[in-house]
Amino acid sequence: MPNYAVFLHGQNYPLKIEGKSDLFGFFVTRQFVTNTENEAKTLAVRSLKNDPDLYFVDINGNEAETSVEIMVIHELPDSNKMENTKFTFYSMDE
Repeated sequence: MPNYAVFLHGQNYPLKIEGKSDLFGFFVTRQFVTNTENEAKTLAVRSLKNDPDLYFVDINGNEAETSVEIMVIHELPDSNKMENTKFTFYSMDE
């Protein structure tokens, strides 16, 4: 089965990071072994919904919608045993 790396970009996530509650964006790469590129995309987005690092907090006046974009997807060689990356967060205010 093909091995895929999916690079994701999220925006407007209401999170608490290093004691600060705010809207954050992030970058992360997820790896999946699956039949098709579309399955890898679906699994990558779905994997974010259960990730404890994306625990939403209530921010007063927050009307922004969260979004996730698949920036890049690569089919990796079978020999590549890539692991998922950690989130790289940034403030949406910056």
